[in-house]
Amino acid sequence: MLMSNKVITIKGKMSYKKYIQLFTSFYNLSEKEIDVLATFLEVNDELVNQKIDINVFSAIGKKEVASRLKIKDFNTLNNYIKRLKDKGILLPLPFGYDFMELFLNVKCETLTLKFVW
Repeated sequence: MLMSNKVITIKGKMSYKKYIQLFTSFYNLSEKEIDVLATFLEVNDELVNQKIDINVFSAIGKKEVASRLKIKDFNTLNNYIKRLKDKGILLPLPFGYDFMELFLNVKCETLTLKFVW
């Protein structure tokens, strides 16, 4: 069987949302799930940059994400967190969640993707 492949290189920084959209079809993400994940990643970056040791999925983090997404009750985010966990994007920890490593590479200057079919 003959295999084909294609290498795509993307240079320059991109937003979390654009980065996540590259992988949407692999994870069957809705537009709202993309927005929620992108916002959690943004808030997480800010916490890390400010050296604040809080899991972004704590009540404090969820309140900030809900505020940015104009969601009235921050507990609504638990539905999206569960969906993202079920899709393998969020990894459970004893006291919260962490992001799948693929989604922690957004700040790279050059992204190279190799598709094989």
